[in-house]
Amino acid sequence: MRIVYVDILNAASLWAIVLRGHAGSQVFYFELGASGRVWARLLKAMRILNVAPEPVNFSMGGLIDKHGECQYLRIKDDIRRLSFELCDHEIASSEFFQRITNTFDIESLRFFFSKSVAEEIQKTVIYFYAALQHVSRFGQTDSPAAFLMEREFWSMRLCCFATELGLEASDYHVRINRFFFSFYGIVRRKIAIRIRSCASAFVRRCRVNRVSAKETLASQKTQASQLAEKQPCLAAGYAGQTITFDLDKRSALFWLLKANLLHKQVMLYFSRTDVPLSDTDAELLKYEGIGYVALNPAARQSALTPLWLPGKRYKHSMSLLIKNLLMALAQVVRRGTFPPFFLILNMVSFLHQYAYWIDFFDSHNVKINFGNDDFLKTSIPRNLALKHCGGVSISYQYANLWFSSIDLMYYSDVLFAFGPEYHRILKEPRSLVKQLIYNGYPTDYSFSRTRQHGLALRQELKEQGIKFVICFLDENSVADRLTLISNDLLARTYKFFIEKVLADPTLGLVCKPGYPRTLRKRLSSISELLDAAVATKRCVFLDSGTYLSDKYPSEAAQAADACVGLLLGGTAGMESYLAGTPTVFLDETKSYAHPLYEIGKGRVVFDNIDDLYCAIEAFRIAPASVPDFGDLSTWLYGRVAFNDGNAASRMGAYLGWLLEELKTGRTREDALSIANERFISHWGVESIE
Repeated sequence: MRIVYVDILNAASLWAIVLRGHAGSQVFYFELGASGRVWARLLKAMRILNVAPEPVNFSMGGLIDKHGECQYLRIKDDIRRLSFELCDHEIASSEFFQRITNTFDIESLRFFFSKSVAEEIQKTVIYFYAALQHVSRFGQTDSPAAFLMEREFWSMRLCCFATELGLEASDYHVRINRFFFSFYGIVRRKIAIRIRSCASAFVRRCRVNRVSAKETLASQKTQASQLAEKQPCLAAGYAGQTITFDLDKRSALFWLLKANLLHKQVMLYFSRTDVPLSDTDAELLKYEGIGYVALNPAARQSALTPLWLPGKRYKHSMSLLIKNLLMALAQVVRRGTFPPFFLILNMVSFLHQYAYWIDFFDSHNVKINFGNDDFLKTSIPRNLALKHCGGVSISYQYANLWFSSIDLMYYSDVLFAFGPEYHRILKEPRSLVKQLIYNGYPTDYSFSRTRQHGLALRQELKEQGIKFVICFLDENSVADRLTLISNDLLARTYKFFIEKVLADPTLGLVCKPGYPRTLRKRLSSISELLDAAVATKRCVFLDSGTYLSDKYPSEAAQAADACVGLLLGGTAGMESYLAGTPTVFLDETKSYAHPLYEIGKGRVVFDNIDDLYCAIEAFRIAPASVPDFGDLSTWLYGRVAFNDGNAASRMGAYLGWLLEELKTGRTREDALSIANERFISHWGVESIE
């Protein structure tokens, strides 16, 4: 019996199975589409299908090759390569694309569409690998497994790629293109969000009993007018970190706390509805003289928070851009071809974002946009709009990177990087980062600031009779089979260490979750064990914070004798070692291509939690018996340009110099050149590349 896989089980894929002679095959599916189960039962009842389709159960961490190594890195590399190939050969070469690039930088558009293609094909590529691993369970078959995927303009290339892997792939036609449904879904969600926002705003207004409607409106107008003053400013998007001016806590404004920038020159904008601007944070920002604005009603808790919505400038820009788009489309259609709906939909999205940000930056006279999200495809139209307004986009590396991936490729004028070792990843040939500044670990000032808190916690644990303290740094997890760190994997790791603590009254455990708000939900399978561990007072969770933790990993690390981090991310582990604590990494995903394996398996990285704990026990009993245990100095060489506690100060100084030059009316290029010269004069020519 032949094995057949389909990406989505629905009416279209089931009829494709029947019409192509696979009705007698064993069918497996990866996603369940609308009415897919109903159609399958119907066809089975009519004896058109011999066997009922079954789902494929897999996880990214379980996709391993014949050598036992995780395929994650290979999959990411395939997605990157295929995305650029498809963009170059199927999109950039099309007449429609060439006509619409007259308005924009062609390399920026290619980059945008490469990222867009990657978002669409990544599931299918992963499903190819999952199908190969799944079919291997059935042993040798007479013919390769068949794989059916929904027809898109990239289908032919993906079919060829699947053949290279050992699958026989083909596509099936869907009567209504799913990108039409995507467009319909976007419109429907926009309307629903607008209705909910209006309802929420009405409820909030009703609750503000002490403020009259006139006073509320006057307050909004006053704050909005203050934000709209034509003084060049630096704008930063809020990403969920704690808003605090306490140097001992992890802050969204770490770059400002050590800078000479005037607070009135800074504005935060809030767009995320999952972490809206709270009244408390709004009052704090107001007290500190920092501007703030919500970009949609659901991104604020109070109606008193100023709200910015696109106005006439947006409408004017959008009308011109759409007119050009329609003219290009008409000219192409007149020649007898019609571009893929995917291309049209993404181009409309690009134009909308471009016009939106031009209006925003122009309205607030933003000359610098600062943040850490310039690897997102939405940053491309935003930063292009900023360039149009004469501004500069600046981003910073916030995580350890060890391989090149299209979804983590940055698009910005300036990127503050940890050190020169990241050059090959951040400035690879297809990257559009104009300039790297090697600045060190961004929050290295926190190491000395949090030491007293870490030592105080250590003393509390010692008073409980503890002789040895382990710090565990998790890297977050999600309930998604397409990611490496699943909730189940994280729960098993926590369970292992907690059971060791419960069995050994002289052992302490300090846990520093990255996302404390969702930790208990993600670890629900071991909730009773967590409660038992905390009750002993020998297991401590540094879990304060709202969305993201407001505790630095260095605080938890400095309370411990040894730290354990997860290898996939490695950023928290990097920080713990820089703060002075021996640090090792657990790699149960078997990512043997990681550079740390070159330094020494069994000393700094372990692919088995039992082996890791045995090494910790040996280090605990006789540190000399495990030479170089937790020593990351070789790995960190070149990865951290400085470790002097001044990274945030350097970042703040550069931002201040650049803003001052832009305020004088200098061009982007001239202002960047002057700021670069000043930075080089202080920290060396090798610090900028």
